[in-house]
Amino acid sequence: MHRFLLLAGLLPFAAATAAGPTVVMHGGWTGYGEGLGERHVTGIDVLGTLPQGGWQLGIARGERRSSTGHAAGNRLELGWQQRRGDRLTSHSRMQWGGNSPVFPVWVLEQTLSFRVGGVHEARVGVSQSRHRSGVVSSAVHGEARLRGIRWETRLRHLRNWQRGARSASGNATRLVLLWRDARGAGSSSLWLTAGNSLAEDDGVTGPRNGRLRSATLLRAQPVGEHWTLRAALGRSWNQAGERRYIADALALSAAYRW
Repeated sequence: MHRFLLLAGLLPFAAATAAGPTVVMHGGWTGYGEGLGERHVTGIDVLGTLPQGGWQLGIARGERRSSTGHAAGNRLELGWQQRRGDRLTSHSRMQWGGNSPVFPVWVLEQTLSFRVGGVHEARVGVSQSRHRSGVVSSAVHGEARLRGIRWETRLRHLRNWQRGARSASGNATRLVLLWRDARGAGSSSLWLTAGNSLAEDDGVTGPRNGRLRSATLLRAQPVGEHWTLRAALGRSWNQAGERRYIADALALSAAYRW
């Protein structure tokens, strides 16, 4: 699903600033309460460099199991970034899925980032996604990133509009607090999200509007010269229509960089 929520942006943990060719193997699990079943996603991404930029190509397989049955789908994702001078960078992402409760039918996203004061950053972007049941979601977002020697704070706000089977508008805010290790390239971060944007597909009626609050802990741990392992553990408190439920999520990845 197109979720600014919970683990959105955490899988496959592929760093856009990777210094060399990188392969990322990743997997994630989400368990839903109230008899809504679970969701599994596994995949592999390849990241490469370009003059003044980089690219990312990924494939993933997802499964959605619930009391109403089983569904599966595949996802193909392409992303690239291009530095345009010392301060401006553009980020583009395209994603293709299937008409299943696992992934959106397609997602398009374009973001511009501006460096301020050498290390701080401001981002603005637009995106659009199409989901099964004829729901199309369009969104704009803004983000500020403040960086110190060992810490980083990100604050992002998203506003979206939906049309089709369920027309509505919503918004969501995400706060990320990151702390880097004193030695090495490891880091720990806390991701907090709250909003009433497009809710997770429950496998029965398709995506619907709802409210969500979530908290996720993420650890990035270098192992040797080439490997980086990442793990995320999260919980979200959801309301979709009249239904309230808690979802737990676990995500793991291993990245090898030449």
